[in-house]
Amino acid sequence: MDDEFVTYLKGKLSEGIITSFDNIDLLLWGARDQNSVKLLGITLTVGLVNLNWIANKIILLENKISRIVLIASKLSQKCRIKFVVIFYSLSDEPFFLITDHNVNPTDLRKLKRVDEKQMPSVIQHLFNTEFGSHGTGKQVNKTTSDWFHEWSRANLPTEYVKANIDGLLLNEKDEPEIVLETKRSFSDASGWSPYYADARNYHFEGLLAKIAEIEFWTVYHKKGELINDSSNVALFAITDTALTGADWLKYERFNIKAKEVLDIIRTKQKEKR
Repeated sequence: MDDEFVTYLKGKLSEGIITSFDNIDLLLWGARDQNSVKLLGITLTVGLVNLNWIANKIILLENKISRIVLIASKLSQKCRIKFVVIFYSLSDEPFFLITDHNVNPTDLRKLKRVDEKQMPSVIQHLFNTEFGSHGTGKQVNKTTSDWFHEWSRANLPTEYVKANIDGLLLNEKDEPEIVLETKRSFSDASGWSPYYADARNYHFEGLLAKIAEIEFWTVYHKKGELINDSSNVALFAITDTALTGADWLKYERFNIKAKEVLDIIRTKQKEKR
């Protein structure tokens, strides 16, 4: 289910935001590095129900995802990390298709087919890692709505960390200005604060924002309620992150309306003209 606040922003900002949707996920990859996390890359993963008509399907998808591909690729270049597009089967055919990171990782017409058993070593080669550990090894049900996440946990090294990028807010040059993380539960916005249990993910995405020299926001809202201009939300403009200590997350907090968040975004976009 799409996040209600992200849906609200998409309706208001149109081309001013890119997000994950419909089995199309923008993922940030890293590896545990002693007491920190090392960035490895960004992928756009795309789940396809039927690969028998894969060529025609990808041609149709190009119009839908090409802009996300280009923006994510530029962000990875700025951060000096890898980027590829990965197509995976949601049918009974267990294989992947991946763009060529050595030639042009954004070219959806030139794909390498990879058997499911070979995919873990292909990903390790992509990120220049040689981890010997692996996940749970359990089979993953193809009917799950989050198949790639579950597959990666089951089959890839346990040293890897992975986060779904909920949104990238863009300026008029189609450049990311803000990394957006959304949170939701049944608590009122005024009473919620970030949980230490999520410290690694905050640190991970905060590291991306720091290297890319962009802002990092978390927006919390009440789960299950449609967001409109007058909805109460909590905006956390994150200024620093750590994995341990009392100051593991530093931020400015704003208990405001959704429309006020929108106004702040639009003001920032105008400042970049």
